[in-house]
Amino acid sequence: MKYIEFGFAKTFILLTSVYCFSLATVATPHKYQNGNDLMLANLELAKQENGFFIDVPIDYQFPEKGNTSIYAYFYRNYNPSLPTLAFFMGGPGQSSHNLSDGLKRYVEQTEYNVLIFDQRGIAFSRPNSVQLWESSDFYSSKNTAQDLNEIREKLNIKQLSVYGVSYGTVAATIYAHLFPDSTRSLILEGAVFDGVDERLSKDNFMLNIIQKFYDNLSTQVKDKLARVSNDIIVSKRWFPQLVEAYLTASGSYDFKVLSELFIRASAVSDQMFQSEFLKLHSQLFSSNKNVKNNLDESLVNFMLLVKEFGASQVGGLYDLELYKGRVQKKEKGKQNIYFSFALDYGLKVNQPSTFRADQYPVKVPTYYLSGTRDGAAITPWAMLHWKLVPQDKATLVLLRGGGHSVTGLVHRSQKADGFEQSELYYRNIFLKMVNAQAISENDLSKLNSKGSLKFVMTTKNNSLNGVQNYNQKTNERYSVIKKCSAIW
Repeated sequence: MKYIEFGFAKTFILLTSVYCFSLATVATPHKYQNGNDLMLANLELAKQENGFFIDVPIDYQFPEKGNTSIYAYFYRNYNPSLPTLAFFMGGPGQSSHNLSDGLKRYVEQTEYNVLIFDQRGIAFSRPNSVQLWESSDFYSSKNTAQDLNEIREKLNIKQLSVYGVSYGTVAATIYAHLFPDSTRSLILEGAVFDGVDERLSKDNFMLNIIQKFYDNLSTQVKDKLARVSNDIIVSKRWFPQLVEAYLTASGSYDFKVLSELFIRASAVSDQMFQSEFLKLHSQLFSSNKNVKNNLDESLVNFMLLVKEFGASQVGGLYDLELYKGRVQKKEKGKQNIYFSFALDYGLKVNQPSTFRADQYPVKVPTYYLSGTRDGAAITPWAMLHWKLVPQDKATLVLLRGGGHSVTGLVHRSQKADGFEQSELYYRNIFLKMVNAQAISENDLSKLNSKGSLKFVMTTKNNSLNGVQNYNQKTNERYSVIKKCSAIW
């Protein structure tokens, strides 16, 4: 969470990898630092975490290649009598050393152990050699899932509840698929179904939400936007990008903040309007490398997005732009930054997304947390994940108007509304997820009774006879999208 000073207001923005990493440049350091080097350079941090290293195979298919070290820690002292929740960070490429304030608040007040680790190649889990760090064979979401199982076994923990956020839902899903006997429950927040751009942040679902936001602006604000966006210095993409960033942060909650910014801005000169919004846009879309203890890895982000999510595909790439009052798709060329990265590191270019969640059916109790205006992992596809992947009990909890970070938004809303009890009710629901217990309508009613946030819930308890390819489920897919659209 980064605090941004803005000329018209102060606001919080959740900077996620959707933006920070996409504009980052990948370069090998002049002097490579392995995980132990970085840990020693951040010794005070490591002491606070009381972290430890676990050796895991470099290559699970060929263990004779040797081991690499994975850094992990418990957020509080480990208590073997309590259940353990293992957390997969997002990104890909986010380190374990920058937990958000909202997440910290939950893990500090939990009735379970919280196990956190740097995924391979990231921060204190960098391998010993730069050659291995730059090797694409070193990275896969499956490897990350298997690394957690190695940690679990060596810590002698019988079962884990597994919690993934954003990209972390990919590795978490794979973990529950591979190791059902050691998985008590699976909790997915901002679930990723696959890497097809049409089902991530540039979905028509997202385009329509941004258009609705624009349509609700006053004529005065629209006129000013039109004048400023026609300036050759200002890209027509800045407005959709800015709105999408707020969606990614907290959905409708920050829509209100952004609307107020535009209303205030409409009273100033065009030059001031342009200056202030470009400043905010620059802060949102610049790399987050100056944040204290930020040890995120752009290289790992690029490796996994190219290998598993089709990021280097050529042709058909587009951004959203505002043109004559309409938000529309604009093709952005035949190559992108990931295409160049793939060439530099000897990866296949124009490779389609290889990850698809329905390839990893899970047979453990599964819980979903999703905001209906999530700007990073589009909600209809999170709902499709819920529809196709779990083969056991599955509960979908939707936050009306929420963004990518449901847990973070509950914390922020509690602070704004002054209803501490709403956060307590949410924490009780989350504890039930950790313990693989049923969430009742009464639990949800209590949560909805306090504060401004409103949740809806749906459950299923059926075992599908095999999971078909989602491309063969067209009618079911559009039914899911229609349901989701109804609760914008």
